[in-house]
Amino acid sequence: MSDWKTLVTTCSGLLSAGTEPSSPSRSSKVVHIIIDGISQEFFMHTRMRTCRRLMREGISFSDCTTIWPSLTGPAHTAINSGSPPAVNGVNRNFFISEGSRHVVNPLKESRVESIAEILGSHGLRTAGICGQMNRGLQYYVSEAYLGHHAEHITRAAIDAWNRYSPQYLQVVYFAVDTIQHAFGPHSSEAAETAHWVDEQIGLLLDQIQDEHVVVLISADHGQASAAVHAEEIDSLLAGSSAVIESHGRFLLYHTDSPTVDQELAGRLEQLSCVQQVIKPSDAISCFPDDYAVVLTDGYSHYQQNDVYYRWNHGGLSNLEMQVPLIISGSCITPHVVSDAVSVLDIAPTICELLHITPPETMQGQILTNRTELPEEHVARS
Repeated sequence: MSDWKTLVTTCSGLLSAGTEPSSPSRSSKVVHIIIDGISQEFFMHTRMRTCRRLMREGISFSDCTTIWPSLTGPAHTAINSGSPPAVNGVNRNFFISEGSRHVVNPLKESRVESIAEILGSHGLRTAGICGQMNRGLQYYVSEAYLGHHAEHITRAAIDAWNRYSPQYLQVVYFAVDTIQHAFGPHSSEAAETAHWVDEQIGLLLDQIQDEHVVVLISADHGQASAAVHAEEIDSLLAGSSAVIESHGRFLLYHTDSPTVDQELAGRLEQLSCVQQVIKPSDAISCFPDDYAVVLTDGYSHYQQNDVYYRWNHGGLSNLEMQVPLIISGSCITPHVVSDAVSVLDIAPTICELLHITPPETMQGQILTNRTELPEEHVARS
C-alpha cells in the first residue's frame, strides 16, 4: 500500500444501527455509490474500469451539474433530498450556532426530508456507509469511524448488505477528494487513488449478486485550482465595514447599507480574480442576507485560522460543477443522455426505482424516463 493512503485513514468514530422496519413486498433494490470530489473531466480521463463497465451497461449522463455552492455538505444534502440549498436551508459545510458558539453540522438541520426518511416511511430498509446526510438511516456506519480508507468502507458496506439486507444502500468514498485537496486532480496520486476506489467498488458489486439491484454512481463536486489568495479583494474591502465569511473558492460579505453592498459588488466584479458576484436576490443565491463573491479558477480566499488548500471547490467553474452520473442494472437499457441533468434528479429517480412517488419537496426529474440513444454511442474504455 502506498504511503499516501495513510492520509485517508482515521482512528475514531461511531457505529449506529436503528430499529428494523417491517419488510415490504418489494423486489427492486438500489445501491447508490458517491465518489466524493470527482469532476466529469477527471472521471473521463481516469481509466476506472468498474465505472466504465457500468457506463457501457447502463445510462451515462454526460452533462450532469451539481448545485452551488459546490461544497460537500450542501451537495450531499441536495443529492439526498432532491432539493437545492435555498429550499433545504443547507448552504454551508458547518456554521457556529448563535448563543452556544458551538460548531453545528447543518446536514442534520435540513428543512426537508432525506431520501432515507422517505423510504423508511414506506417500510423500506435503508443503510448508509460513510455518508454525510445520515438522518433517517436505520443502519449507519459513520465517516468518523471508518475514515476515508476505501477498503474499510467496502468491508463495512458488504457487511451491511449481508447483515441487514437493505432495499437502499448508500456508500460514500471520500479518498479521491482527500488526495486531490493535497495533490490536485491531475496528479498521479489522484489517479492512483481513483483506481483504488474503483477496484473497491468492483469488489463491493461482486458481493451484490442480485438481478433486481440498480446501481447509481455519482459525485457531489469536482476540484479546481485554488493556489493564489485573492489579495485584491482584501484591499478593496479593507476600507469598508463589510463583514466577511470565507469559504475558499467563494466568500460572503454584507454591510449595514444596501447601497454600499451594491457599490462593492460593482467594484468586485471588475477584479480579474472574481468570476461572479451573486446578489441575495439572484435566482442562484441561497444566502438571503449576503453577497457571494465567486472566484475565478486558480484563486481562493481565506481568513486567519482557515484551512488552506491549493485545490478546492465551492465555485462555479466546470471543474467544480460538472460531475459524473451513471445508472446501471438489468432493467436499464444502455444509452447516453447528453441533455442537461442535475444531482437534484438523483433522489426522485431513486424513489421511482423503488416504486415510490417522489414527494413535492423534490424538485428534480426522474432520470430513467430520459430519451435513449443507440448503445453504440456509449463511451468505451
